[in-house]
Amino acid sequence: LYFVYMNDVWERHFKYYDFFQNNLDNYLASLRWHLSKLDSYNNILDTGAGSGNLTLQLLKEGHRVTAIEPFSAPLGLLKKKCVGYKKKIKTYQMAVEEIDFEEDSFDGVSSMFVIPFVKDMSSYFSSVYNVLKKSGIFTISAWSPVSLDAKVALALLESEERELKRKGILPEHRQEWDYIMKSSKELALNMTPGLDAK
Repeated sequence: LYFVYMNDVWERHFKYYDFFQNNLDNYLASLRWHLSKLDSYNNILDTGAGSGNLTLQLLKEGHRVTAIEPFSAPLGLLKKKCVGYKKKIKTYQMAVEEIDFEEDSFDGVSSMFVIPFVKDMSSYFSSVYNVLKKSGIFTISAWSPVSLDAKVALALLESEERELKRKGILPEHRQEWDYIMKSSKELALNMTPGLDAK
């Protein structure tokens, strides 16, 4: 029942996600950072790939990509976005804590804003290092500070709202932003408690 509920929340969230993220400086900087670090690696596993923004850019730069995402709604968007790269992409509906590929399968693994939603960090990192080649790279971007809780997430949303206002995107797209804010608040309530609390 929880999984069905969360899939519904993600489906609503991703309705306008790409529009806003592609207008936020920190998001775009994180995307560029992952691309630069993965540049010399060919076979990439994109964990928690969401709607596929990083996946698509990796494909455009010539990488082979395996994208995993636990929820069907964002995975469906990813597949539509990457339809022109069928020979270079594989997609799986799979939780990041349950990565199921052969050992040493990937040159690089990416984790872009996935950490706050991981329920079992130990399983996630163990799974990644099992499938990552010894000479490979694991790129991680996450929000700061380390305490990735609902309060921090909501503060980040307020910061993003200020940036969108400064750029003139709000108030024109206020209705869409309110839609994102509502789903973001629901997602924030289901985040993993801060890592520093353990």
